[in-house]
Amino acid sequence: MQILTGQKGDRLDKALTLREAASLGMVSLRRNSSGAVVPELPPDKPTDPEWSGVQPPVAPTNVTADGAFQTITLTWDIPGYKGHSYAEVLRAEVDNPAISVAIGTTLANVYSDSVGKGFTAYYWVRFINKNGLAGPLHSTAGLKAKTSPNVDEIIASATHFAIYNPARPDQKEIIFGVTDDGRVAIKEAVIKAATIQILHSEKITADYIKAGVSISAPLITGGQFDMGNAFMAGGSAGFGKGGPYAAWGWGWYTMIYSDGSLFTNRLRAEGGYVKNMSLGNCTIEQDCVVKGTVYADRIVGDVYVARDYACLHNGNGAGPITVAQIKVNQAVGFNRTLTIPYLCGLVGCVVTAEGPGSGTLTRDNSTDMLVEILMDGLVAKTFTVHVEVSATSNPSSGPVTRTNEVGAYGGDITVPANREPLVIVRIRRSSGNGWVRSDASQNGRVVMFKQGGSLS
Repeated sequence: MQILTGQKGDRLDKALTLREAASLGMVSLRRNSSGAVVPELPPDKPTDPEWSGVQPPVAPTNVTADGAFQTITLTWDIPGYKGHSYAEVLRAEVDNPAISVAIGTTLANVYSDSVGKGFTAYYWVRFINKNGLAGPLHSTAGLKAKTSPNVDEIIASATHFAIYNPARPDQKEIIFGVTDDGRVAIKEAVIKAATIQILHSEKITADYIKAGVSISAPLITGGQFDMGNAFMAGGSAGFGKGGPYAAWGWGWYTMIYSDGSLFTNRLRAEGGYVKNMSLGNCTIEQDCVVKGTVYADRIVGDVYVARDYACLHNGNGAGPITVAQIKVNQAVGFNRTLTIPYLCGLVGCVVTAEGPGSGTLTRDNSTDMLVEILMDGLVAKTFTVHVEVSATSNPSSGPVTRTNEVGAYGGDITVPANREPLVIVRIRRSSGNGWVRSDASQNGRVVMFKQGGSLS
């Protein structure tokens, strides 16, 4: 069975199933009235050179029949004539081919007949070619074969069975024994080939171990482990052949060296903790929270630059007064928004309520400050800051003066891509009786955003 399934021996001796033969066009399959699958020769293919010159089958040679416990196995030489299709096995309980019946076919040169224990029969083999022509039997005399009789008839029945070393009869050294629970004990054994379903061992010494399904062990030490697409040796391990990291004459996609270094070009991690790591050419797809200080030589993105500025000179009156000059450095390939969240200029007005008599006098006053933002000498934006002041005075206590000063919000302007403009901010009184003022003790701030960004 191991030869037919390709588990051992020459792969050329592996059996070909009917399904495989049908897919190759060697036979056609149909089901008869009882549901059984019947192989048939496919239609003639006169244009196919593989089907031309088919020879009559010859008699099989070197046919053998060997019985085991429950099966009889037949073998023969591989046929050498042209156009061979399959071999047919016949069987009879007496040595007479005239009453024999076909029990099976095979594409290989081996056939196993499962008949049970204590069975005797005669066998014949013949070949069938691609045209369906049956050849002669391997012999007119059948091959006699039989399986072993029932096991109870050939073994001894005993509660304990053991073989002792005759050289040490006093020590009762067990060379071979069978316990009452059916276990066999052998002190030392030399086995050329064995099939063992379950193996328990304290120590295995071998030049080569191959597992068809799995290996499970509490401890494996020493040596090298070659798992096809993984290799481990000397405290290092490589996984996935074909990658850029070289070791043991191969390239690996993931390599772990004995000093703890890990190299991989396909890392995906979810969760965990990373410390003291340098990142090169890194893309952060989603939001990132930085709890410490960020140090960067250059940041290109929503927040581009932010800095404070001081008023250029002192001034007071109707204006106009230039309060700041802001040079936008470093041209970039996208539009930016320059925001002035706090302007250093102030606007205010004064009212005085006074008069004779005992009545209360009230007086209101107001003024407007016009803010102009210029970019390279051209006005880019203007807006107005309005201030109103109310004063109340009791004449019996004398005049009262009220003053109100308001910092002006600067607004936003767009800085086009690939520009390094000079931005000038100036203020003037546009209406009312108030004043505008700028002095060096006051500060403002500008923030540069990639277009679409904003202060929150």
